[in-house]
Amino acid sequence: YGQYIQSWGQSHNTPLVWRFLKEKSGSGVLGDLGSHLIDLTRFILGAEFRKACAHARTYIDRRKIPGTEEYGTVDVDDFTHFLAELDGDISGTFAVSRYGYARGNYQRVEIYGDRGAVIYNLEDTDIIQVCIGDVYKEARAFIQLPVPGRFRVSQMQSFFDIVNGKGDGLAATIEDGAISQMVIDGLIESFEKEKWVRF
Repeated sequence: YGQYIQSWGQSHNTPLVWRFLKEKSGSGVLGDLGSHLIDLTRFILGAEFRKACAHARTYIDRRKIPGTEEYGTVDVDDFTHFLAELDGDISGTFAVSRYGYARGNYQRVEIYGDRGAVIYNLEDTDIIQVCIGDVYKEARAFIQLPVPGRFRVSQMQSFFDIVNGKGDGLAATIEDGAISQMVIDGLIESFEKEKWVRF
């Protein structure tokens, strides 16, 4: 289960910036925030998307053009929800939106397996929640664990390491970007044609 929710698009006063124009952005919140969930899911699970079904909508379809009193048309999605099947019969449910009341940059991933569960929340960057073992399972109890120092990274430091040829080998590649775009394109086809798509 994955969510990436922000609230900045919720206001009718937010102008018609490039993120609301398909010609400049390619897609809406699906490409903006959904791309991160798609990439993160592939990275964490080591599995590829096989098929999916999406639903999307634009809540505010007209916004003021910056620097004018005129309005232009929003032609991209403001929210997208999708169901997906990945390699290994993994089932996923995902939601991305710019309309999450009071959310700044809320990203959450929950993974449930037959031997345990883990929850990651971007707002709690130094901890993860886990439930592993029969005692915790029976109590339905998640415990918070600090992320060990060796697994904490600075995004900017990682970027500079890659630029300087000292990457750790875990960074996304051009191929990862192409695969994420393929999934995004398929999801757009799914919500436009109201059908399941296969990758």
